[in-house]
Amino acid sequence: MMSKREQILSALFERLKSLDITIKRNELAPQAIPKNGILILRDGKQGDPEVILSPPMCIFHHEAELEVIVQDAKSEVRDKKLDEILVKVGTLLCCEDKLNGLTDYIYPKQPEILEEYVEGTPNIKAAIIPIILEYTTTSALL
Repeated sequence: MMSKREQILSALFERLKSLDITIKRNELAPQAIPKNGILILRDGKQGDPEVILSPPMCIFHHEAELEVIVQDAKSEVRDKKLDEILVKVGTLLCCEDKLNGLTDYIYPKQPEILEEYVEGTPNIKAAIIPIILEYTTTSALL
């Protein structure tokens, strides 16, 4: 039996696989970024639940993180690749706001954009997207 938290994160991971972009979960970014980019889903912070006592319910506002990483020598290509992936992720998450009934609501927050410059390699551009997973369960452990 899986906790609701793990069911939701697994379902989100499976849903992101439909984007046809390399995706990993809770792994280090590879040294070589695939040509079409890579997504890395991080479990993030479950946070403290809002507790309702009768009947006992825990309402979580879990904040997972999705790292989006692209690499290219040309800045305009990096910008375009990253923007295309962000649009795809946004479209996917807006169309699936309950994650097949597992969540009460799911929504992405504004991404934090990062650029990394490594001498001798094509530059990397990345975004970290906080994804709010709001769900209810009968226990903080379930």
